[in-house]
Amino acid sequence: MNFPLEILDSFVDAVANNRSYRDMALCLSVSRGFRQRSRQHIFATIDLKFSSPDNPEERQESYDRDFKRLALLRQLISNKHTNSEDNSILPLIRSLCIRIYNLTYFHPFEENNDLSHILSRLASRR
Repeated sequence: MNFPLEILDSFVDAVANNRSYRDMALCLSVSRGFRQRSRQHIFATIDLKFSSPDNPEERQESYDRDFKRLALLRQLISNKHTNSEDNSILPLIRSLCIRIYNLTYFHPFEENNDLSHILSRLASRR
């Protein structure tokens, strides 16, 4: 059964109002009709938080996790994961929030160019 796109979009919007990333991720796999609207909600706001735990072992785990998140975001923005421009998340991003809770924590990121690449791509989009 085929539903009009407006009906599918309304359904996805209602799911998005619950603010559950899990539910939105499930919408991605329902059908192609759900996919684009779900992606619009999932990637509209990106919130990056960087904090430095006091424990050195936890700090390294935190660095590793944050570097992986930045690399993944760069990959998604750069569209390296696919050959189709339709799958780029760049046009979907409406808000980017970067929170750095400890500036000494940010030092390792100076050598990592993922964040500068991400900001450059966002700034250059039309």
